[in-house]
Amino acid sequence: MRAAWAWFATLAFGLWASGTALADGRPSSALHESPASDWTADDYVGLWAQQPEPSPSDEPAAATPDAPAAKPTDRGYDAGCAARCARVPRRCRPCERTTCGCDPCGCCGGGVLNGVCRCSDCPEFALFGESCTGISAGGWVQTGFHTYDTGMFNNHPDHFDAHQVWIYSEKTLDTQGCCWDWGYRVDYVYGSDAPDTQAFGNRIDTWDFGWTHGGFYGHAIPQLYGEVGYGDLSVKLGHFFTIVGYEVVTAPDNFFYSHAYTMYYAEPFTHTGALATYEANDKVTLYGGWTAGFDTGFDSFGGDVFLGGVSTALGENVTATYACTAGQIGFGTDATGYSHSVVVDVTLTDRLNYVLQTDYLDYDGVVTSSASLAGQPGDPFLFRRYGVNNYWFYEINDCLAAGLRFEWFNAEEGPGAGRSDLYGLTFGLSYQPHPNFRLRPEVRWDRDDDAFTVDAHDNERVGFGMDVLLTF
Repeated sequence: MRAAWAWFATLAFGLWASGTALADGRPSSALHESPASDWTADDYVGLWAQQPEPSPSDEPAAATPDAPAAKPTDRGYDAGCAARCARVPRRCRPCERTTCGCDPCGCCGGGVLNGVCRCSDCPEFALFGESCTGISAGGWVQTGFHTYDTGMFNNHPDHFDAHQVWIYSEKTLDTQGCCWDWGYRVDYVYGSDAPDTQAFGNRIDTWDFGWTHGGFYGHAIPQLYGEVGYGDLSVKLGHFFTIVGYEVVTAPDNFFYSHAYTMYYAEPFTHTGALATYEANDKVTLYGGWTAGFDTGFDSFGGDVFLGGVSTALGENVTATYACTAGQIGFGTDATGYSHSVVVDVTLTDRLNYVLQTDYLDYDGVVTSSASLAGQPGDPFLFRRYGVNNYWFYEINDCLAAGLRFEWFNAEEGPGAGRSDLYGLTFGLSYQPHPNFRLRPEVRWDRDDDAFTVDAHDNERVGFGMDVLLTF
């Protein structure tokens, strides 16, 4: 019950916020990395353009000195805007206390499954905001409960956990296609996820590796970097998240509460080094740089790796991203090899999105340092892993989306160890009635015949999990 108070406090605040939001008609898009739907009252006018134009007699009369002005509301009143909104069907005019005399966040708002649900006009609360210098700060609190132990972040079953108590500060680049600028980013996290995002590619007690607090909780500084850019070229220097893969460590940037096997077992989380990004044109972005191996924090424990890739738009509805590593992986070994991920994102309809991801990793060598956690000097070191993930996301409305993830993962841990096949199927919902609040319940099925992550006596399991995410 270490984090029960945090879980219930977050849920209580979220329910209060969502109640306020629904009263104002404020849902938001819940899809992973989907663009915001910036609908305004004018957009609804266009949607219902077939409605007859109001006659002059329908237009509100202007206030005169002899007549009382329109009644002020808590959001103000604009007679011209109200006239435009009059073209929206009456069923979509739930209240007259909002801007334009109709609800700018959506016209029906009678529940998560009822009609149009929009939140783009409702501002997201920011605790710190952004200064006039472009420096901003923020964060989130993620708390959750799950009945399974995946060994991948969600490794403390049947407890309410504070997964991520996260705070960051940053200044993003703004080169506007011609000028130079500088930026930075620093992230700090406390919680049960922190030990999994420490720089465990380091020697123990180097950088944040070993900052534990109790059996499951710890601290980490997963990012600390500076960045400079000129025009379409930028270079990042320091400790930063990888570009490999689809799912990420940061909870707000994932659809599901739990993670895929490929994300945890076949991809690095962080690097230390330099990474250049070049936007060749509107459709192609190139990446390339050097890092000190996998999951290092300002240390090179035998690592020497190229990190690069390319992202391109293949038409209006398809994007593809290839990212790779090549060189010496680190971890106190001399293992060399190559890894990559390929992610294809397809917009099938206005509401349905499909993502295909494939991963490949192959590093082979021997342990060279007595400080390595991979074994004793001279022990073989072998990582051979493959994975195919399928994601489907369906936007029910801008408050609620459903997702399905099916994956196959294959791993070989060492010479003579054999290969393990794992299968996972996850169904989840993402409910976001307010930009700062999200609820993500899910049901997950795993099959593991080789006891890679599931107990040998139970090679198949079904579990339930749910988290609450509050951003600020």
